[in-house]
Amino acid sequence: MKVGIAIPTPQFVSAQFALGNLPLIISDAKKKGYKVSLLYKSGVRTDSNRNHMLKEYLETDVDYILHIDADQIYPADIIDKLVKANVDIIGSVYFKRSKPYDPVVYVKSGNEVNPYRPVDLKGYGPHHYEVDGIGFGGMLVKMDVYRKMGDDKWMVYGKNFHNPTKDTHKETHDLVFCQTAQKYGYKIYVHNGVQCYHIAEVPIGKEDYERCRSNNA
Repeated sequence: MKVGIAIPTPQFVSAQFALGNLPLIISDAKKKGYKVSLLYKSGVRTDSNRNHMLKEYLETDVDYILHIDADQIYPADIIDKLVKANVDIIGSVYFKRSKPYDPVVYVKSGNEVNPYRPVDLKGYGPHHYEVDGIGFGGMLVKMDVYRKMGDDKWMVYGKNFHNPTKDTHKETHDLVFCQTAQKYGYKIYVHNGVQCYHIAEVPIGKEDYERCRSNNA
């Protein structure tokens, strides 16, 4: 099984991620028999960076792309756990860096202005569950998904994302990708057994979200 890791990189990359976490991910995957390759692309537009790496991987024979971000910490066995779920699109659980530290895991809300609401997976088992939206941080996608989506595979922000006068269609490029994939009949999953940390002044994780929820109860 061949997995291509794709990392859009800011100007400065966390040493905790690059020198500590990323080597562990690659080492664990290789020990378990995966063939792993790595691409990174720098620039101010994250969607454009992802598209450049996707284009390169489409010219190879990798089976999956693992999208990871350089401002997060992932379980060392993330590749093995996500691949073994055996679904087309699956993500990891991580949390926003600002209070109330909502999970970047969503279901549709039915509200036109705020079409998604975050999902609290507390109490759920360490398995994968169907949702409507996930972030690119720790998202594994089968290459066949991109090939079947044609030109719709390229990642873009919502058409009004950068327009301060509009209230709708302001989705981030990860949610736009999820929307488009669903139109092609693909289901979106998140793996509650793959818990990640968002690097802020300190790494932010499930404990911070739950503590914030408890304090506001």
